[in-house]
Amino acid sequence: MASGVALGLMMLSASGCRALGTDEIASFFTSTSSLTTRSINTGAYIAPEYPVAVFVETDDFTADVYLTDIPLSRLSDDADALLDVRGTIVHLHVFLVPWAGRTPIADSAVNCTVREIVVAGGEMGLYGGGGFMMTSEPEGSTYSADVRQADLRLAAASAGFVDKLGASLMEGGFTATSDVKASRILAGRMASIASRLTPVNVQDFDLPQTGIERRFRPGEQAPEKKPAPEKKSSGEKP
Repeated sequence: MASGVALGLMMLSASGCRALGTDEIASFFTSTSSLTTRSINTGAYIAPEYPVAVFVETDDFTADVYLTDIPLSRLSDDADALLDVRGTIVHLHVFLVPWAGRTPIADSAVNCTVREIVVAGGEMGLYGGGGFMMTSEPEGSTYSADVRQADLRLAAASAGFVDKLGASLMEGGFTATSDVKASRILAGRMASIASRLTPVNVQDFDLPQTGIERRFRPGEQAPEKKPAPEKKSSGEKP
């Protein structure tokens, strides 16, 4: 990463992680959530533990989970450039109903898309991809799941961001609490950061936007597209 950030166990100091009081920002609570993003090629990794883990059910079929080790008090202020911050923000869009033919044979296996923003002293990189989760539907105010080998690649970055992960896999688990306000704060800040980053051209890799798309591992060739059949003119006999 830029600014001397070492890949390995990268964790933001817990100092400043406290309840935000009466500023009307959602609760900032402790959880045992941890996700590891590990490079397929080099073994370099980041593995924060997330003191903030929240979710919101979008509808009966989907849920959005947000995790971060950056204080919400910093992320709620869009004018804060986070120049002294090193940490990550993760968004998991979970399809609560398994897709036939696209999930492992298990009742608790569902699809998810993943976005992970790495903040490194003012430089930022957005990784994106998707994979599977072992989960059940959210129960009341809590939701727990395990992420299984989600494929990630750098999708966008600031000018000084150095990608030392490349093609990566994310694994781990989380226990999130239902929190609409915190989810909106994190969703808004991720959108704001992403809008300022420059897209990265990644060959043979499709970043899913609203659903799981086909992804190809390094060295795997995409199938050739067949040309569309030519249309016959109205006067031409079949």
